Amino acid sequence: MIQLTISVYTKSYNPKSKLQYQYEEKQFFNNVKEAKEWINNTYGNNKRQPMYVDDKDGKSKKIGYVIGFRNYDFVNGKRVNFIEQHWIGFERVEELEIWGIEMNTKRKYCNECGLKRTTKEKLHFHCKCKEKKNAWIS
Repeated sequence: MIQLTISVYTKSYNPKSKLQYQYEEKQFFNNVKEAKEWINNTYGNNKRQPMYVDDKDGKSKKIGYVIGFRNYDFVNGKRVNFIEQHWIGFERVEELEIWGIEMNTKRKYCNECGLKRTTKEKLHFHCKCKEKKNAWIS
């Protein structure tokens, strides 16, 4: 399974302004081909640059794309223009089975121990935090 992590940054047209983090979202796909098709359908012909990370040997490795475009919003009835960048990283994730319970990366996590939940129940039933209520977070 492929996970795309999309971090959204914006900045004004002022040359002195800096990128500001806005939010992050995740998309899941069965393979890289499906993920790339989604990127092409979502972003079209917007400017796309490769995104790299250095590994422990000092070699660069391509891990995704930075896609930039101009955007606008209305604030108090006035149009505000800005530059938006989406930093899209590809990651391979896998489903795990822990203590006989399937754990899927699309689901929520326990904020106490980090384990992923598998149902919509609020109580833990598979980890050391099962005594604590409402310990689940997105």
